[in-house]
Amino acid sequence: MSTETIRDLNADTIEELQQLYASNKASESFYLEAAEKVDDGATTGLFGEIANERMLQAAELRDHLYATDEQPESESTFRDSVHEAWTRLRATINAGKLRVLLIETERAEDRLLGRYRSSIKATPGSPLNDVFLRH
Repeated sequence: MSTETIRDLNADTIEELQQLYASNKASESFYLEAAEKVDDGATTGLFGEIANERMLQAAELRDHLYATDEQPESESTFRDSVHEAWTRLRATINAGKLRVLLIETERAEDRLLGRYRSSIKATPGSPLNDVFLRH
């Protein structure tokens, strides 16, 4: 059994890396869209900052995929897709009310945190766990 290195990740770690990449890209899109729907300048700025943070996290994860000769899969999971559609529908129905968007952003953060926790549990001892924990 060979030791996993940053440039030679096992299949489980690569799968988790792919899922985290897709989740961060979906989160980035979510926050960019939320920023467009809110009329409060401070909240718009905050959503933009979070979207930028997700973009940077996705870029770091993508670079780790490239380092192992893997291509990032940007498709989000079916669950993410359904949630994005639900969020758009709710935002349309509620005409971008701040309260609804804040509820949805909290749910989005909880999902992303759960994804990271799951990845950390699935890849014990991985050289990427420090990256996952930092994010």
